[in-house]
Amino acid sequence: MDYSKEQQLYFWAKTISLAAALTVCLLSFLNGVNFGWLVFRVIITFSILYGLIAGSLIFFRKTAQADGQEEMPAADNNPALGRKIDISLEDEVNLASDSREPDKGTYAGQVDPALVSGSISHKQQADLMRRMGWKEE
Repeated sequence: MDYSKEQQLYFWAKTISLAAALTVCLLSFLNGVNFGWLVFRVIITFSILYGLIAGSLIFFRKTAQADGQEEMPAADNNPALGRKIDISLEDEVNLASDSREPDKGTYAGQVDPALVSGSISHKQQADLMRRMGWKEE
């Protein structure tokens, strides 16, 4: 049989679902479930498992990149990516600029500008410890 890759995946989805349904059938039979409930359990098991696997295959096929499509730029290559999160943290960020370079004086993430210049004083360290929840003993 000459199957395409997609047909092979659906074949394995059916095989795995059928194996699980037969396992449920065997265990239900060993537990003494009557024939009507046994058939119902087998049908439900196969339907749910096959639906989940086939749905996953459809989802991955629809979200896959087409051949030749350019990948998303990595955040490491572009320092402006991820700056929109600063808005939700109430940091002042100038999003009106179209440049991909971050503004001078703004720092990615939640960096306190007073901490960027170098080491901090003992008073600032103690204040930072208190805000983190550490108490003096």
